[in-house]
Amino acid sequence: MSRAFIAILQLRLVDAFNLNILSIPLFIGLAIVGTLLVLDVALSTDYSDRILYFKLSKVHYVILFGLTLLSWTMNIIRGV
Repeated sequence: MSRAFIAILQLRLVDAFNLNILSIPLFIGLAIVGTLLVLDVALSTDYSDRILYFKLSKVHYVILFGLTLLSWTMNIIRGV
């Protein structure tokens, strides 16, 4: 994952995707959460409560598990 994040920071998105299929969505999600948390501290709002206590349904867990399994399988096949 760290190699994929380095590739994202160097704007090599295809390489990042090849290294780990979940790296780009995870990086975008972390950037959004980080930005909202900084705004939360700077503006004294409560964005962090909505982010940190977000509830996922069972369908979301199944989708996330499927994406993780797909990522693992692709990495094993490619030998990454």
